[in-house]
Amino acid sequence: MPVPPRLTAAVDALPLTPTSGVLEIGGGPGVAASLVLERLGAGGSYVGVDRSEVAERRSRKRCAEAGSAAAWTVLRGPAEEVV
Repeated sequence: MPVPPRLTAAVDALPLTPTSGVLEIGGGPGVAASLVLERLGAGGSYVGVDRSEVAERRSRKRCAEAGSAAAWTVLRGPAEEVV
């Protein structure tokens, strides 16, 4: 699946460093998550939250495939309940 240019532009606009911490609400299938994880290092972290079981599964797969040294997790449920 090609990465939509709007997601690439959004992630490029973030002031990410290798040690950044990122919280994404409504991350869907993890396309932006994989872009974020490419920019994070061992001191960085990513947490994704989505209500959908399918989105959670896809996002976990993409995060694992990103091969980042950053710590990451994907949570399912309403943001106000899981974060």
